[in-house]
Amino acid sequence: MKLFCSWLSIVLVISTGTCLAAPAQQTIVKDIDLRSLYHLTNEWHLIVYQAPSTSYQTPVPAGLISPKITSKTITQVDDGLIKFCFLEIDAKTQLHCWPKSGDDLGFNNNLLSLEPFATARFLSQPVIIAKANGMGGTGFMAPGQAVTTTMIWTFDPLQGQFVLAFENTSNPNNNEETRFIENGPMAGDVVVATELAQKGAIRLNKSPFAYGIAVYRFSSASQRFMQILTFAGHSVYDDGDPRAVIDSDMPDTLRLLGLTVRK
Repeated sequence: MKLFCSWLSIVLVISTGTCLAAPAQQTIVKDIDLRSLYHLTNEWHLIVYQAPSTSYQTPVPAGLISPKITSKTITQVDDGLIKFCFLEIDAKTQLHCWPKSGDDLGFNNNLLSLEPFATARFLSQPVIIAKANGMGGTGFMAPGQAVTTTMIWTFDPLQGQFVLAFENTSNPNNNEETRFIENGPMAGDVVVATELAQKGAIRLNKSPFAYGIAVYRFSSASQRFMQILTFAGHSVYDDGDPRAVIDSDMPDTLRLLGLTVRK
């Protein structure tokens, strides 16, 4: 049986549990057998595809042209975009891919991490966390413009399939972060530190800018991570504290959630 996928002309050939990709220019970055990992009834695979690299000319801002940089354009090479696909092999073989067409999270070309947790240590069902990044914006790219996308999938027992339960983008260059908490009283929660000036909560045109903290918790009813707390943290950019913003504001986060703060 053949399953034709419209995304970038991928053809998946299903035969005795084997998944192949064609044409050859499509690269399989990862192929994880989820049935054995999570003891699922049907055969499931998480496959990460990457499209071919592309090169193009992009203009150099006039202010950067100098005796060392004389060209008005430079050649830029981007790695191909990546896509996360869940393949279910059964009587009606299904392929569920992210990002979907038109999704704002569709500009990632570098897989940073992919963690399928083998036990229900955090939630009542499987948890798969992926981090990827890509260049933000268009045209000439300056260092530090790569934004990191965090995606979390869980297995919805009612739908019988993996669903995207959380997604968010952060700019590490501005000390933003999206973190899944693995241990302690907040295990299973997601904490997000966001630079407020950039996101429009307050408008500060120069540093130090402040950060907002948001906490998300998984809801079995909606099969999504829902926001349960948001507040303005005390951290500011370049405040001399070597800790990450989330760690610096963790005592307040725990206090506001009514959880015990270890002395």
